[in-house]
Amino acid sequence: MSQKGEIATTITVFTVMLMTLGLVIGSLVTFERTTLTTEAQSSASVAPNSGNPDVEIAFSPITRRSGTSQKQITVSLCFKDHVRIPSSGNFTIQAALKRKTGDDIALGSSVQERILSNRELYKCTGGKRDYKVFMYSSLNDLKEKPNREDITGIVFNIVTSGNFDPKPQLLLGTLSDISVVFGLEPPTSGPTPVFEPKACPQLANHAPAGVIQNALANPSNISGWSELEKPNEPESDTNKRKTLLTLQDIDLRYDTIVNPLIFTATCPEPSEPGKLTVNVTFQNTSFTGAFDGFAYNTQTCDLDEAAYTGTYKGESKDCGTGVNKKVTHTMKKPATQPFTETLTDTFENIPGGKRIVQLPYGFWRNFDTPQARKDNSGVLITFNGTVCVGKIEKGSLPSCLLTVNNDTTLNISISLPDTAKKTLRLGYKDSPAGCTIVTDGSASLTRTGNPCSGFFNKSSGILRLDYVNNTDATKSSLWEIVRCHGDLASNRNTCTKNDFVTDTIDVKNFFSEASATDIPAGKIRTCRLKITDYPFSDETESKVKEVITCEIVPIPSPTTGTTPPASRDTYTATLSIYNSASVSIVKVFTKACANGENCVDDAIDTDIRSQTRGVVEFDLGNVTPNVRFFTLRVAVQLADQNDSQGFNQELNVSDPQNVYYDLKVTSDDVTGTAKTEFSASDISGNDCVNADDASKVINKLADISAPDKCAAEDINCDGVVNTLDLSVIISNLNKGQGCAFNN
Repeated sequence: MSQKGEIATTITVFTVMLMTLGLVIGSLVTFERTTLTTEAQSSASVAPNSGNPDVEIAFSPITRRSGTSQKQITVSLCFKDHVRIPSSGNFTIQAALKRKTGDDIALGSSVQERILSNRELYKCTGGKRDYKVFMYSSLNDLKEKPNREDITGIVFNIVTSGNFDPKPQLLLGTLSDISVVFGLEPPTSGPTPVFEPKACPQLANHAPAGVIQNALANPSNISGWSELEKPNEPESDTNKRKTLLTLQDIDLRYDTIVNPLIFTATCPEPSEPGKLTVNVTFQNTSFTGAFDGFAYNTQTCDLDEAAYTGTYKGESKDCGTGVNKKVTHTMKKPATQPFTETLTDTFENIPGGKRIVQLPYGFWRNFDTPQARKDNSGVLITFNGTVCVGKIEKGSLPSCLLTVNNDTTLNISISLPDTAKKTLRLGYKDSPAGCTIVTDGSASLTRTGNPCSGFFNKSSGILRLDYVNNTDATKSSLWEIVRCHGDLASNRNTCTKNDFVTDTIDVKNFFSEASATDIPAGKIRTCRLKITDYPFSDETESKVKEVITCEIVPIPSPTTGTTPPASRDTYTATLSIYNSASVSIVKVFTKACANGENCVDDAIDTDIRSQTRGVVEFDLGNVTPNVRFFTLRVAVQLADQNDSQGFNQELNVSDPQNVYYDLKVTSDDVTGTAKTEFSASDISGNDCVNADDASKVINKLADISAPDKCAAEDINCDGVVNTLDLSVIISNLNKGQGCAFNN
């Protein structure tokens, strides 16, 4: 075949595949990324219907879907050779409860699979394809709640639409042991433990004595006392009997603002009084611009035990009132800057045990004038050491959960932002999580995933955010921008809104469109902002809207021929990191050396929490198109370590291009792979990026991976195969010595 003929064939095949793009994503994109466990619920398994003449089937064990009460099963399926698959159609795998009465009750289903143009993908000659079926795990979740004894099993059926010939037989498999999904029968015999309800002295003053005495004398009036938390499941360590009840649990209602625990099987012992010392240090920092005052409270709070689940998220109450203390401070701009100063508060004879320290603050400009306004963005507050068992350091209400004993010390440091520096966060409001990009004009961080992609061009200073509608329905988007003082590091790699309310002293630092814009199917909405155009000195709604421009364009087709992508000024390193350690990854480092001598060290603060994956991007500013080769080393730092630990592989790139890392971090090691853009695009491994590689990505579009996994088709390893991965393939199409016309 001639070079021209081979290129034309590749383009034709690729164009056909691109036409399926909307169909693929249309049925899949609505599912959010979740962490899936592989915890088998039972040794019982689904029996495939071996007599089905039209399909071959296999079932995985039933597992639990982490973060939900649902169960899931993977059904592997293919159509036998005699089945004619229509060019336009779909099918769904459905799960249903089989009853003695003969009528089924829907239990769950897979995502609807729309037939792709390459119908051979579904034939058994190419192997089985996997489909996840999600199911309810409680009879109480069903619209029609059957009696358990009426259920004979669970059936799995295939439901098709379109001109399948013959129409596939319905039944795929049967599960007779429903305890795999719904758990064991609750106990029906034996004595139920009885706990004597008590009204503890320290809680009894929260309700009238008559209400409490009535409930104590008539325990049957206390709803749910001694009942199992999950009545349809057996008693266990995770399903205990209710021994803590609130006023809302008493049938005789009492309207009150507070809702403490009133009745309990055992009363807590009063805690010993404690002593707490809080040191707040302004560490080598400066007031800049018109900012000249910093006011804050050091205050203690009770932990809201009823709301607290074991992971601290700010569950506090009674802050600075009653037995809790509050001290107010104001730090004025000193004559000499930068300055370091420590303010100490000592709280004696406060209740010991779990307590919360809050530091509500205000960062003021023109503090002693009628024009005084508060703008808290960019203030970096850090709870030092390990005394906090949980903490919140972002936002204007930082707090720390700690255990107070007879002599506890908490050290807090405050760093004020350089208000001459600015950080901007552009996002699509009310869109799927991850549709944001944040930059300080030097570094940038994208939190984008299907359906969004974000870019920051450092040389032009243009911030760009795309919303790609690859569905077959109209979508809508509403841009929102947030402005913060200081750089990315002082904002902890984000940009937080001020507590603005109309006509208050808080500065409004966030703006958005007045109404959402419709994005037709098959179109992209692109919004751009040149950061030097942002009206930092005269920040108003109208002026901000003037500098953000948006347009809607069709999704582009692949480039024809072998025209290379537009030349780049610099390149990027995309680091996808799975954190297997027990503490967060707080910083990522790179060392890039161009031509073996021009070396640049870079670092980005981050917060990749345990058992999650994060993606960090670095601009390789010293790597330009005229560089002969470059090397790259990467390292990370964990929250409980003072030193970094590095990935032992040095990447050596002879042809300057973007690079991609897939790393796994443990408490003492960093492992993984590093690839150039070309090798990441060459999914088939034949030294040629071609239509076969593109088809692999298209066939996996919207597939979601567990955080500890990265599919080959997910080139940037952000957890979902999407159009960003496809765009990398397009830019490298027909590259490589394995392509016939390159020889």
